[in-house]
Amino acid sequence: IAHAKDIGCIDRLIRECAKQLDAVLITADVVQHLMAELEGIRSKYLEPKKQVVKAKLLSFFTKDTMSIHLKEGTSPLAKMGKPVEIKLCKISEDIITREQLKELADNIREVVKQSDEAHFEISRKGIDVVQLGEYRVVITRPPFSDGWEITATHPIVHLDIEDYHLKPKLRERFEKKAEGIVICGKPGSGKSTFAAALAKFYSKMGKIVKTLENQRDLVVGKDITQYAPVEGDRESV
Repeated sequence: IAHAKDIGCIDRLIRECAKQLDAVLITADVVQHLMAELEGIRSKYLEPKKQVVKAKLLSFFTKDTMSIHLKEGTSPLAKMGKPVEIKLCKISEDIITREQLKELADNIREVVKQSDEAHFEISRKGIDVVQLGEYRVVITRPPFSDGWEITATHPIVHLDIEDYHLKPKLRERFEKKAEGIVICGKPGSGKSTFAAALAKFYSKMGKIVKTLENQRDLVVGKDITQYAPVEGDRESV
């Protein structure tokens, strides 16, 4: 490992060489560029490109994957299909290790640092909930869970209210009289998909629509504001 003093000597030698050869010094070091200009050396500064970090976790997904489930000491699983027609499948015989999950988690943190479309919803001891665009990722580890685990979900169905072919009477109620709507159903039955369709429906009617979710995972347009609890407290919103 070179010391700062050694690096300074090398930089000076490079500038001296460029000056003797009457050459143009091309560098991605802004300090070296400025020093060269101060010494009368022709210099061109090239701004280094930031390396784009991609979420390795997304490589587990296909167009039919609703969620992936990775737990240390087990084979990776995925829920395939669409709402109401879901199958839990083993996507590899390989056993996921704790080190592999830590590497995936570190990669996700790097993506969050770089991307404006990624953020932490929750970050506490033993658990992180991250929104990566349309993907919601939950990372758990001891002491919250008995081992490392990563679960990621992705909505693969985007519907409008017209796709549900509602009866005219129910459609009219939504348009004119609905003051409170309860959506219930078993996991994977399409509750979030229907809620997103309703939100888009009311937005198209010219209404201001806002959502409050434990994690902002509804897939809606930019015209709809999505809130999460303030410090985990819904009453603070």
